[in-house]
Amino acid sequence: MAKVLSQEEVDSLLNGIGDGKIETEKDVPEQKPAVALCDFSRKKGPVHLGMDALVMINERFINMVNESLSTAIGSVIEVNVSEINSIKYGDFSKSLSLPASLNILKMEPLRGFALLYLEGELVFALVDSLYGGKGVSRVKLEGKS
Repeated sequence: MAKVLSQEEVDSLLNGIGDGKIETEKDVPEQKPAVALCDFSRKKGPVHLGMDALVMINERFINMVNESLSTAIGSVIEVNVSEINSIKYGDFSKSLSLPASLNILKMEPLRGFALLYLEGELVFALVDSLYGGKGVSRVKLEGKS
């Protein structure tokens, strides 16, 4: 069984350390953590430059959306990438304009899910086009209250 120090022995050790009678180890080498920490909220350069696979997935998704929407609506649809950013989800959710369409998708054969965000004006224009309109939304959109 392990030896347990009495309160007197503990007090004696602490007093000895405080008075300098008992030496402590001062040159203990600092141990490096086994896991490297990574903070994704800090940008150390263009994030998208190191993600060639993500760029390729975006290009294929855009081609698929162009073809399927053009076929479904019966008019030419052009989808482009305006920019690629890496932001925190909290900042993203605060920047959403309401009303909006948030959709969670499964993109086979990829693992996990994707989030598709469509602004209200685009949703109303798509619905108008699908039901035979000209795709011009005249609905007044109200923002966050």
